[in-house]
Amino acid sequence: MHAAARILLPDETEYRSVSHSLHLLPNFSSPDAAASAGSDTESGAYLALTPEALSALLKVAGPDQPVTLKGVASEVYAYPKGSVPKGYYGRLGLGGASVRFRVSAESAPANGEACVIHGALTVRPIGAGDRDGGQWKATHEVLLVGAKVGTWQPAKPANLEAEAVHALRRDDTRTPLASWVARSGTRSLLVIASSGVAADFLVGLDKEKSGVALTVVRGRFDEADAFLDVFHGIDWTGVEAVAVVRGGGGGIDAVGNSPRVVQALIELDKPFYAALGHTDSVCLIDKFADESFVVPHAFGAALADAVADAAARRQQEEKWQRGQADLQRMRAEVNAARAAQQPVSAPAPPVAQQREKPKPLDYLFVVPITPKVLAGAALVLFIVFLWGRYGG
Repeated sequence: MHAAARILLPDETEYRSVSHSLHLLPNFSSPDAAASAGSDTESGAYLALTPEALSALLKVAGPDQPVTLKGVASEVYAYPKGSVPKGYYGRLGLGGASVRFRVSAESAPANGEACVIHGALTVRPIGAGDRDGGQWKATHEVLLVGAKVGTWQPAKPANLEAEAVHALRRDDTRTPLASWVARSGTRSLLVIASSGVAADFLVGLDKEKSGVALTVVRGRFDEADAFLDVFHGIDWTGVEAVAVVRGGGGGIDAVGNSPRVVQALIELDKPFYAALGHTDSVCLIDKFADESFVVPHAFGAALADAVADAAARRQQEEKWQRGQADLQRMRAEVNAARAAQQPVSAPAPPVAQQREKPKPLDYLFVVPITPKVLAGAALVLFIVFLWGRYGG
């Protein structure tokens, strides 16, 4: 915080508006004059100021009355170091400006606290005794010396990110990576990867052994705008799916949790896959991706496995189709052979020779009935009667 003033040269010509008033001797109005002054100074015939003397000439005017400032405290530290604090230094900032302060130990604000400090503004040159000094500098510092007299509640900014997340919509239809590779292969897959993670991803992919052919684009993951600049500059002709791949570490939220990045991927209306961070990282993009992977290496390995499975499935299908073709050919040959055969009449089976059954009358014969015959028959019947009665 500085009071506006003007720099004036000895000829009273206005030089420029700055934060303090300064009178300098002499006036070097041209390069030739400055060059000649340098040679005169070496001979001792010309007067030159030292930076310390220049610092003493700088005058900054501030308000004469105490002021009350509000802001957010930062860089708060105690003095003197290594003993019981007598007070605290810090910086009170709000918006794009800040001012250093010194308060008593009893009224020191905490880092990040929105507070109000009442005190007097002092202006002093920065010298060797300052924390960030080390030598005298031709500049001044404004210091607010006082005490914290209260706090205030900053207004909460509108949570535009939360509103944008709530507005994201995508249907529940998802295409797993293996299904997409089996259907479309990998030539139409575009991978947006950070430069540091491309090696890890390619190791998991093992392109030489897996035979995977795809396109890799180096993306910017330090902030959402930088990522979207690369994203919108891609020629999407022939691209049927996209993958976003980045390792862990700081800054992963810039892209992984950006509603604008997720919305841009949804608007592509293509399957997209995510492999961001480490095993414990869960980002917004994972919630909307067709499939997400814990690390880039896992995505590369899954892609290689999907390609191998698709190749094996194609081999099985080709083998089955060849078998069906062979079966159809054999059936055609059999049908042709049957059609070419001549019909041959088979001899009638021999008729078995059967003996003619005798007729019942063939066993009958006629016995003439005479008195002797009747007497003999009676005798036989009587003997049978006696045998049955007394003999049994």
